[in-house]
Amino acid sequence: MVVAPGRIGRTTAAVVVALIGASPVAAAPVSVAPVSIAPLAVTPDAAGPAAGRYIVRLVDVAETETRRIGVERSSPSVRAGERRARQHAVADAAGVGIERSFSLTMNGFTAELSAAQAAALRADPRVADLEPDRISHVQAAPSAEALNLSGYGGVWDRLGGASAAGEGVVIGVLDSGIAPENPSFAGDALSSSPGDEPYRDGDEIVYRKADGGEFRGRCEAGEQFDADDCSQTLVGARAFLDGIDTAELGDADVGEYRSPRDGSGHGSHTAAIAAGRPTTARVAEQSQQIAGVAPAAKIAAYKVCWSGPDPSSTGDDACPSSAIIAGVEQAVADGVNVINYSVGAPPEKGVALSAVDEAFLGASNAGVFVAAAAGNGGPRSGGVSNTAPWVTTVAASVGELDQATVRLSPTQAMPGSSVSVPESGTLSGPLQLAPFIGDGKRAINCAPGSLRPDDTDGAVVVCERRGSDSIEAMADEVARAGGVALVALNVDERPTEVGESAVPTVNLPVRYRTSMKRAAAQGDPVATIERGNTTSMPAPAPGTIRSDSSRGPAQGAAADVLKPDVAAPGTGIFSATANASGERPAAAAMSGTSMAAPHIAGLAALVLGREPRTSPAAIKSALVSTADPAHRPDGD
Repeated sequence: MVVAPGRIGRTTAAVVVALIGASPVAAAPVSVAPVSIAPLAVTPDAAGPAAGRYIVRLVDVAETETRRIGVERSSPSVRAGERRARQHAVADAAGVGIERSFSLTMNGFTAELSAAQAAALRADPRVADLEPDRISHVQAAPSAEALNLSGYGGVWDRLGGASAAGEGVVIGVLDSGIAPENPSFAGDALSSSPGDEPYRDGDEIVYRKADGGEFRGRCEAGEQFDADDCSQTLVGARAFLDGIDTAELGDADVGEYRSPRDGSGHGSHTAAIAAGRPTTARVAEQSQQIAGVAPAAKIAAYKVCWSGPDPSSTGDDACPSSAIIAGVEQAVADGVNVINYSVGAPPEKGVALSAVDEAFLGASNAGVFVAAAAGNGGPRSGGVSNTAPWVTTVAASVGELDQATVRLSPTQAMPGSSVSVPESGTLSGPLQLAPFIGDGKRAINCAPGSLRPDDTDGAVVVCERRGSDSIEAMADEVARAGGVALVALNVDERPTEVGESAVPTVNLPVRYRTSMKRAAAQGDPVATIERGNTTSMPAPAPGTIRSDSSRGPAQGAAADVLKPDVAAPGTGIFSATANASGERPAAAAMSGTSMAAPHIAGLAALVLGREPRTSPAAIKSALVSTADPAHRPDGD
């Protein structure tokens, strides 16, 4: 599917209203042949494949059965048992031991191979592709009002209220796990009596879905996670360590657990955006009422992303392809309706279809809608992730952000974004440009250790934000040196950010850069930080695409597909985060396409709660054809 660039914009209620009218979307079904693709392998090196861990994909028998879009789930012509038998025959011929078999969404297996075994499999005509087990990463760098969900006449109101929005639908979240105690996931205890609400059947959790089928999941016990942590809201929790060297895995001391418990906060955050229950979240000095897009939908967590031992770096974190595919297989087998995938890596050169792409094709053929993050590689073109045409690839836009004002005089003030100004409303201090009170150029962006405490104590410090600079790290340095507040000054057209910080922080857009630097360099200015926008200047227009949101067009072998498909709020999103067992549940503000994708997953759940047999393609079509156009940073 190709989407006109001008239609990639902020999603509104229209995407759902288009599908909840009087006429069901699937009223006129179409009969088509399910997609069956022979993947294009990477050109082998002259020296042959190296030893390592691989995903081995087999040539499948062509699928000839037809299905009615939006009415019947596709039925694979090759049964899972036959696929497994073929996999074992191929593996035995090469003397290979299968680690995990994939027979539902694709025909393949994972295995640790010697160079000779890899060469033998690559030469076997029954093998379609031999793909090294790749490492992907989470894509983070609820908006009920921005999406017109709440209030009279909003989508929730039209669906019978928030308590009914998404009812009968299960969203599978492939991510870093979940914090079950968070109030966003609050739910009644599971009983053993069959009924309309989820119930236990032995070790399984059963839920009768709106489409007439059953979800059958499990709540796997493990480190700081009990089988009783699931509920009538959280109906499944599993963990997949495929492709992970457990010796290099973080432990509870750094916030990682060998269980479905969330190690980084990312998985809880995305799950609550998609389907969190209404609650109050407090981040820094701000409190907000939050709720997921589909607050009546059920959540099943599939932990495929793991944190390494260094909590200060994401370089040792990993989401292996083998774990991701195992999670997709299990989610489809369990019976989820929607998958959120806020994970990704740019396509590899020469690969038209990765093993993860093929797994999502199998999920789509089974009637499962997949929302996937576009990645945070912007503003350059061509860095978009998750480019398969059967997934809905989501860019990140800027929604309504909390505001604060930096006032220099009764007539000179500059509004920006902030959630950290105290409830008392104001604070003041001498305004200082970082290079003047620190180590010259190194202090421009308040790099760690660059500010002199003797000159910084009590000051409101102006630091320039460029490239990958972290506002949180800037605030840490200002706090270390004794500053009372940070003014983070954008040097390009990127959107402003909000989040927790060690000192009260205001992020100003680039249009104030020159006037702020000029004011700070003259005389002895005093800056007062005021809560809210106390000027007559308008707030940044919502719907602007984030500067770091990955752009299309898709590159390499996937260059004939225009991506991303649609954008959704992905800046300063308040939602759940991680906590250890027994600790107080927490919330955080995060930004990125990781936060945008679950908004789309939640919208898909709203559609399926009302029209349960709507196909993934029909949902995607409604989303991309009814979204608002995006705004430029100047608001046009």
